[in-house]
Amino acid sequence: KEKFAHLMAAIAELPRPQGPITAMTMLTYEEALADLAVDQLERARKAAGQTCRFFPSPAELRDLAGFRPLSPEARAGIALDAAYRAVAQHGENASVDFDDPATNATIRRLGGWVAFCGQPDNQWTRKEWAAEYVRIVSGGCVPSQCYPLAGIHEQENRLTGHSDAIGKPERITTGLPVTERPRLVRPVAAGLPQLAA
Repeated sequence: KEKFAHLMAAIAELPRPQGPITAMTMLTYEEALADLAVDQLERARKAAGQTCRFFPSPAELRDLAGFRPLSPEARAGIALDAAYRAVAQHGENASVDFDDPATNATIRRLGGWVAFCGQPDNQWTRKEWAAEYVRIVSGGCVPSQCYPLAGIHEQENRLTGHSDAIGKPERITTGLPVTERPRLVRPVAAGLPQLAA
């Protein structure tokens, strides 16, 4: 955060017709650039000083940083690799919560965490995963599909009435940009079309 503030202060040396940078402006830039690495921000700062006449927008800084959004298919591959790492590290007994909501939703639609842990890593599984993940990212998903995924211990504790023994799920980092999230939709009721949440 300190490095980001320093980089923004350096970029702010460019002329800014809109006036001084406010706290809200800083927050907006921080949120828009949160998924960029420090070296990408540094690249954007240097390029902005060389090419921009005025203080650049977040979109301009992303372009200057060399950021290119991932395709849904590329996201699917990264998410699946993170899911398999989580299987190896935590297994079916633990409950998990991926930082990418589409990963939780994909696993849930494919049968849940315990079922996913029992599947071998093969080409058929990868194709099915990619198709479902792309559907979720492109078409959206119901918010409840993005909830953490229950492992065996949590499921057994719920069935036996020991909800107080349920701990927090393991938080899994996928490495995917946080700015590209699936659109959440309301559940379909009585044949009505889905509406954006």
